Amino acid sequence: MVRNKKNNEGAVLIIVLLILAGLSVIATQLSKYVFYDHALSSMSKITIRGKLLLESSENIATKLLLYNTKLMEENKEYYTIEELTTMYNAASSIFESEDISMEFFDENALFPLNTIVPFSDSGRQLAIEAQEILSRLIQIILRKNGFKGSDSSSQFIAEEMINAMLIWTGYNDLENEIQEAYVTDTVKRFPTKKLFNNPQELTLIHWNNIDEHIVKTVLYGGKQSKGLLDLVTVWSGGPMNINTLDPLIIEALCTEKEKSSSLAKQIVIARKNKGKIREEQWFREIFEENSSFVPSIQLVSDASKVFRLLTKIGNGTNQINMVSICIVFTSYVRWCYRYVK
Repeated sequence: MVRNKKNNEGAVLIIVLLILAGLSVIATQLSKYVFYDHALSSMSKITIRGKLLLESSENIATKLLLYNTKLMEENKEYYTIEELTTMYNAASSIFESEDISMEFFDENALFPLNTIVPFSDSGRQLAIEAQEILSRLIQIILRKNGFKGSDSSSQFIAEEMINAMLIWTGYNDLENEIQEAYVTDTVKRFPTKKLFNNPQELTLIHWNNIDEHIVKTVLYGGKQSKGLLDLVTVWSGGPMNINTLDPLIIEALCTEKEKSSSLAKQIVIARKNKGKIREEQWFREIFEENSSFVPSIQLVSDASKVFRLLTKIGNGTNQINMVSICIVFTSYVRWCYRYVK
């Protein structure tokens, strides 16, 4: 009987230990679920609060851009992009509980990529001028990044690249040889036959007769210079703003290769004078001295209408980023693109 009693006590102990082990597993799983729920709740809270702040960010930007437009129209001293950014960040300091920052970027400071495609017969001449500017820009990027070929070689590369872009948009015909290249590529893609929706589409184009290394140099640039992806926009249809235009693009506006660098330096120095840049067509005289071609007012002006807003809220893994694009009109701002990550 004593043995049976001990056996029974041992069996009960084993059962108790199994129950405790099961409860321990259940408790561990419940703790995980509680932790997950808490984490998801915190993330949702941050996301909701962040999106509300992002909307506030656009509202503040709208007020600043409209105020600046009003100053321009009244021919008063207006604010630069850098000054608008400083003003915004000062205004956003009211959100004391959040780490929020913003930066304005002028889309009219870039080359409007879709201007190389003629929209109509009447726009053909403008498209030709835009193609010539883009051709010179590609050649400048090559030279500044150490291209050792001749001028005729760099011009050939530029012309071939522009032809490939026009094929991509459907303006130029897709020849059988190039069509076959698109079909047989490892990564399958095909010309959209539409205007560019994103500069990154340039990375999908098949560049016929051009070395891959040269293509990468043109698109991405190098240690010495920016690449095409840094210098073009699809959001602005032009004209480019000479007051904010990237110096590399200013060089490309000059038809005289030997004088292009000098022209760009003169423009950059002159536009630091706020009084001078308020004069209508103030840059025309500099072009007449250095170039055989003065850019059309449809391609180059002294005002901006399209802006990019880069907003960051929080930091680390909790950071929310937003890219917004807007067009500024006389009395309102239209936000035409928004991407939140």
